Amino acid sequence: DIDFVGIDWYAPLSDWRDGEAHLDAQAGAPSIYDRSYLGDQVEGGEGFEWYYASAADRDAQTRTLITDGAHQEPWVFRYKDLRSWWSMDHFNRVDGVRSASSTDWQPGMKPIRLVEVGCPAVDKGANQPNVFVDPKSSESTYPYFSRGVRDDLIQRRYVETVLNYWAQPGQNPSSTLDGRPMLDLDHCHVWTWDARPFPEFPARGDVWSDGSNWKLGHWLTGRAGQSSLQSLTAQIACRAGMDELDTSQVEGVVAGYVLEGPVTARTALERLGAVFGFTLTDQSIGPVLSPIPASLAASEISSDQLVLSSSDAERRAQLREPVETLRVLFLSSEGDYRTATASARGLDHIVDGTIQVSVPVLSDRNQAQAWAQGLLSRARAQAETLRLTLPPSLGFVETGDRVQLSEDTPERAWQVSSLDGLSARSLELTGVPTHALQLWSGPVPGGSEPAPIPSRPLLRALDLPANPTDIGGPSGLWVVGYADPWPGELVVYAGVDVQQSEERARIPGPGYCGELETPLGWGAEGRWDLSDPVRVRLYSGNLASATDTAVLAGENRLAIETETGWEVISFANATLSLRQAVMRFRDC
Repeated sequence: DIDFVGIDWYAPLSDWRDGEAHLDAQAGAPSIYDRSYLGDQVEGGEGFEWYYASAADRDAQTRTLITDGAHQEPWVFRYKDLRSWWSMDHFNRVDGVRSASSTDWQPGMKPIRLVEVGCPAVDKGANQPNVFVDPKSSESTYPYFSRGVRDDLIQRRYVETVLNYWAQPGQNPSSTLDGRPMLDLDHCHVWTWDARPFPEFPARGDVWSDGSNWKLGHWLTGRAGQSSLQSLTAQIACRAGMDELDTSQVEGVVAGYVLEGPVTARTALERLGAVFGFTLTDQSIGPVLSPIPASLAASEISSDQLVLSSSDAERRAQLREPVETLRVLFLSSEGDYRTATASARGLDHIVDGTIQVSVPVLSDRNQAQAWAQGLLSRARAQAETLRLTLPPSLGFVETGDRVQLSEDTPERAWQVSSLDGLSARSLELTGVPTHALQLWSGPVPGGSEPAPIPSRPLLRALDLPANPTDIGGPSGLWVVGYADPWPGELVVYAGVDVQQSEERARIPGPGYCGELETPLGWGAEGRWDLSDPVRVRLYSGNLASATDTAVLAGENRLAIETETGWEVISFANATLSLRQAVMRFRDC
């Protein structure tokens, strides 16, 4: 006397390990995120075809087939085999002895509801989706072979796979008794959605003690709204009329992305590719987004397969300009989505080769810092290039492919960046980083900040001489504004009265403003003053020293308001202290 059969369904959809020396990778599965690979495990793999008899067997991947001996009902022991259980007569087995008569169950008499289905947001979550991480619980553990790294993508792929698999036409059988489908997909429940407000939960640890479990847990709250990188890139391409672009190889999740003004689809994709590690290439099947990971299988090429000549011989280019610093400009998820910066530096103290990448992707500072470090590693690997000439026998090699040279170490790999020619093709390779970027999670939520009180900007009009470097340019009054918090772009109007005023200037950001902490003493005009220093307290920002030549050419000029008007000075040396900068200045 029940309406449905309810099941908590946390069946494994993968048996994945790091690297490529495991059975599923060797069978051709490209990654744990591959939809076909996961879909094949809904009615296959562990719990359907085979099982591990011990922990040692799991470590060694020694798989035992699920069989039933004399009764030939292996579905009894297949916890994934909902179809057989639902469509068969049931015979109790008391102490292993099969009853002669069946139970009152009739095949297809009740629909099945997945009362719970889900996966933790941790790497390898699909290996063991029923476990969770909670330091306060004796049952806390990571999935099999997990490194304990947050992974929102595997959670999304797991839920998508289960629901999409049974929603396919012909996949969900109907009952011969009442015509209802086996699985009642309208009443499936994904574990778990939290009624507590996001991002206060999980950020407010002072209110809820389980907030720290959110990071690697089953929560969809704060994750369901993220977009898969594959979907985002496909939408960008579709809006530009590039429906044929193959985005199936890119993996990752994006919490938010902004198209800043008019921009081409190529530019938008290149910005995303800079962070998420893919390039837009033309292959025989059409345009493709090719990933730049360290884990893709490579085609091996030996030296005796190459076409070598005096004009086009194999050569390795040295690093032209070592990349030492990489900055990432991103949209901060903390506060009001302001633009923020994260940077990474190498360990060889080279000051040349700074790269700045601007990507309007929503992120937190720690995540952006990891992006910067990974991008620095990639930039250094790609700075090394190699040019080869391939014969027709290697015509299968295409742009975007990963190749490995037989004389290289196993860790060394290259990616095809360009191809030229028909029979003997000129091939240019770039280095591939040894470690792939971890781009499978969104930002860590932070508590909302109180709304800033609107400030009244400080405005000053300055009647100053032109800067020596600006002679011949526009003339007129200078105007500066400052406010904290900055209210946004300020528009300056001028006229004989309010009704006849017109726009004269726009101030996009706050200027460098401050106060003198010591009086400005008398000084001779046009000479260096080596007497008492001038102490200045800035409202924000800082001052920097410049060479004497640069100062004489117009750098480091300050306008100081006095009782009789504005006075302009220049300074050469600026020293930061806890509260002020000390300057040696020259009166102009």
